[in-house]
Amino acid sequence: MNAPEVQCRHSWVWAPDQPGPRIRFVCEWCPEEAPQCRHCTRVVSGNLAVCRACVTYAHRVVDGITEALGQIPDPHATILGLAPTGGAIGSSAQDREALPFGLDAVFDDPDVTGLNGVRTPRGLLHVLVEIAEDWLEHRAGVRDRAGLVPGKEDVDVDDVAPGQALGLVRALLLWALQTHPAWLEQLQALEAVRAHARHLAGLNPLVEPVPCVYCHGNIVRRWTVHGLDDEHVCTRCGRTWPNAAAYWFVARQALHSLAVTHPDSLVTIEEARRVLPAVRAGTIRVVLHRDQRRDPEARRLPERGRDVRGNVLYRLGDIAALARDDTPGPEPVAAHQDDGVLP
Repeated sequence: MNAPEVQCRHSWVWAPDQPGPRIRFVCEWCPEEAPQCRHCTRVVSGNLAVCRACVTYAHRVVDGITEALGQIPDPHATILGLAPTGGAIGSSAQDREALPFGLDAVFDDPDVTGLNGVRTPRGLLHVLVEIAEDWLEHRAGVRDRAGLVPGKEDVDVDDVAPGQALGLVRALLLWALQTHPAWLEQLQALEAVRAHARHLAGLNPLVEPVPCVYCHGNIVRRWTVHGLDDEHVCTRCGRTWPNAAAYWFVARQALHSLAVTHPDSLVTIEEARRVLPAVRAGTIRVVLHRDQRRDPEARRLPERGRDVRGNVLYRLGDIAALARDDTPGPEPVAAHQDDGVLP
């Protein structure tokens, strides 16, 4: 009985000889080879020209457009009172050029370039029509150069309707990802459509004012079918916190630990008081007052320059060293005039 073959867990390294412009990798343990992804530095496993991560992200963008388009409220029904007002559509009372009763949400503004003039789902579909037509035209040119006959499933570039745009983008997505020369620009256009569709649907995540304490990325709270989610998510490193209390605890802990983790940071007095609540403001004022009579080399809080607003900067570690002046000493023992016997 033959033993079952064990699948190799590939360890990819650069091939010693590179036959073409695309980088190729070889496995250290088996003779298999793999090319580099067309859009990133990952290794491609399979017959595609792109890696699985790029394919997954592209489908996620298109799925996000589909989801947001399905949740944009109908402006006609909203104006007629048949549906509750939702999302970011509608006119502002302060905008004198906007149509009354929210009628500007029913029509797109052709005079405004880009997505700023798009206020309806149909306007977003017209943007997708332009992307689909570009993909169809490019694919037709590739087939003409290869001498291929158009198939029955091909759609005429001039016959693309707004209702077909999303389906065509989804059908041609894998082809464009592997073949289109301007895919990165097309991906940015799709991301812009998704962001604008989420804006019209009111699905844009809520960005917290304080960035991530680990990577300085944006901390967001996303909308769900039950409302605004309590979970805090970093858009850069992906760390999550179950609620606001958990995140603010970590943020305060990291803030108060800056004197240990980053003692050479330059801060103003106001910033230092937020980072070091244990150091009393009176102690800092007394030290600065006494430093005026000391030589620059003997000062406890020497000036380290100024920020863009002209405020004096100090080393955070120097201010943290003042905390020992705020520690209470031993309580004085009351003196007794008797023979030392306690009452």
